[in-house]
Amino acid sequence: MKYAMKKFAAVAISGALLAGAGMVSPAFAEENNSGATPIVTSAHINGPDVACVQSALDKRETALITAIDPFATSIKSALSARTIALKDAWTKTTVKERREARALAWKTYKTSAQNAHQALKTAKKTAWSTFKTDMKACGQGSYAITEATNISTSETSL
Repeated sequence: MKYAMKKFAAVAISGALLAGAGMVSPAFAEENNSGATPIVTSAHINGPDVACVQSALDKRETALITAIDPFATSIKSALSARTIALKDAWTKTTVKERREARALAWKTYKTSAQNAHQALKTAKKTAWSTFKTDMKACGQGSYAITEATNISTSETSL
């Protein structure tokens, strides 16, 4: 019971700290013509050139989208070839011939799929590497990269 109370207290304190961290000091706010007070963070004050960041993002996203087409085509082709090979394997007269033909069909498919995945991975790495270089040119280096990627990495997402 004592452990549960300590854990509850730790969670409650952590939640309170996180909630407090999201609050904005009035020193970072400014009045606009509508009378509303927009939130202005340090990224707006010292941030990178927005047009540059948007250009880098467009370039990255376009490269990632473009990389999907050859990947999908390769996978579809591999699946079609596998289907034909497996159907053909079942026309063989002996069990041994059928087993060998099916094994070859699956091995060929596996190789084709791995090649397609490797090509996609390479395209993703290139897109992200170019993006990081472009973001550094936008003026804020790793801060801007982290801000623009929302702490994503090329390993976890397209």
